[in-house]
Amino acid sequence: MEADHCSEVLPRVLGIGAQQSLIPSTIAYECEYERLRIEVDIGGLEAHTGALLAARIERIISVRSVELVAGLAPPSPGSTNKI
Repeated sequence: MEADHCSEVLPRVLGIGAQQSLIPSTIAYECEYERLRIEVDIGGLEAHTGALLAARIERIISVRSVELVAGLAPPSPGSTNKI
């Protein structure tokens, strides 16, 4: 996802997952100029749940875009979905 450079974006994104008791396996972010790029990897997430989370993240004030990337294998305990 991409967002404006704002210190509150990352905690808000992670808070949405925490409300669903989801713990990311990896979190990566990069600051460029006035933008923040965030990648959150959650294993075993169903496509419908991922779409709902992505829609909620899109409603965060500073978020510019969200892309849901499903793992290549069918959902299993080791598969991943990235938001």
